[in-house]
Amino acid sequence: MVSFRNNFNLQDGFDGGVLEVSYDDGLTFADVLAAGGTFVLGGYNGTINSCCGNPLAGRPAWTGNSGGFIETTVSLPEGCVHLIILRWRMGSDSSVSGEGWRIDNVAITQCFIPLPPRPRDRPTPRPRPTPR
Repeated sequence: MVSFRNNFNLQDGFDGGVLEVSYDDGLTFADVLAAGGTFVLGGYNGTINSCCGNPLAGRPAWTGNSGGFIETTVSLPEGCVHLIILRWRMGSDSSVSGEGWRIDNVAITQCFIPLPPRPRDRPTPRPRPTPR
């Protein structure tokens, strides 16, 4: 799980921000939803318009005005993931802008990996006689 506080004031539907994740040391990134994650709280609230050159065009995103900080929690896919890179990415179009986007208090909750099952109890081997 990843949680953070998210505050944005962007041109509604034309500017926006997304959360992306990489599982290959930053070689490729995918939207957290496309990678199998789910929002538990405070997810995307709109889709970016395709008209005006925004690199995030057509994607779900945080857009418009959040009215202050909102809590966001994301459940990542794959359960316990050890090596990930998160990227908060903002895109804007070629016209009007808003005040921007702020991220605060990022917390990544580490889940515990269960220990492998113990082998079945085996009888203690008897010592072999020493040859004379």
